[in-house]
Amino acid sequence: METVEDIPKGRDHEFICKLISEYFSQKVLQNLEDIMDERKRAVQEAVQEAEYESASEEEEESNAMAEQEFRQQQRKRDQDRRQKELAKWEFPTKIGSHNEYTVPALEYSKMLCYHVFGLDPAFR
Repeated sequence: METVEDIPKGRDHEFICKLISEYFSQKVLQNLEDIMDERKRAVQEAVQEAEYESASEEEEESNAMAEQEFRQQQRKRDQDRRQKELAKWEFPTKIGSHNEYTVPALEYSKMLCYHVFGLDPAFR
């Protein structure tokens, strides 16, 4: 009687093993695949968010640097403008110093006149 009862139990055991190995394993693997896909998406989103944050931080830094450079240039222009205005109202100390020559021939003639007239003690 024991052998007769063992045969159905053996079939049941085989059926249960097959059920576990095929059906439940597929369900677990499917859930595991879903979990892995979810994790991959979360990691990708975190990486994209980190890249976006670093890009926005770099953009903010570059904007801050550009704004700082602009302010420095503006200060320099204002300072140059003030110096030119002050220089315009100063009394000339040398002959022709109020003129700004940019032509080399005029610069040479200015230097020559300065040295020639500098030889005469009356012009010193």
